Amino acid sequence: ELARKLPEVDVILYLAANSDPKKSIAEPLNDLELNALGLVRVLKSIRCRRLVYMSTGAVYQDELIPYVISKRTAEEYVKYFARAKGFSYVIVRLFDTYGPYSPERKIFRKLARQFSEGKAEVTLFGDGSNLIDPLYVGDTADALVKVIMSSGGDATADLCTGKPITLKELVERTGQIFGVKPKIRFEGEAVEKKTYSGDPSRMKELFGFSATVSLEGGFKRWQATEKL
Repeated sequence: ELARKLPEVDVILYLAANSDPKKSIAEPLNDLELNALGLVRVLKSIRCRRLVYMSTGAVYQDELIPYVISKRTAEEYVKYFARAKGFSYVIVRLFDTYGPYSPERKIFRKLARQFSEGKAEVTLFGDGSNLIDPLYVGDTADALVKVIMSSGGDATADLCTGKPITLKELVERTGQIFGVKPKIRFEGEAVEKKTYSGDPSRMKELFGFSATVSLEGGFKRWQATEKL
């Protein structure tokens, strides 16, 4: 009934999801509801020519947690409904974005806030070797605009710099930006073991996008835009 009422549109950008792996472990049913079942309900109702689905680099992760399972499942549902309903799709696998309005739980926000206050103590879960690929939110937005404005067939592409760093290095470099020498304490185990990295070549080849903002440049823009 809803599908008959909705007009056909050119492009739909689908962003809704639980993006917190830790929460997915505590509440796997909620994660499934948001990341997979919610998507299926929308896909059943929409009429479009092209769908841009925001996925995650975590689909490359060997370790299975509810978040990874639900996002992999969601990608397969996108492909199924694209065939069944006759629209094209782009699956964008986002790695790590930072900048204005970054969630409170994200390490970028936590580091920026405490270093801007001169607080040097940092606790990392695990040994700090997990990889992270910071992409400034302005670059992220530019990439999505290019994808939305594109035409062509089905595609899957990583949205990343392709030059990941360890969490320990992220802390150290962020400290340098704020003029603080971090005192890092390692504790327990990380929720995810992030040893994978993305390949930005498809984003460049298909959509003409390459990251332009460095980590240092991104934090400076962030400071100029929002009070940390």
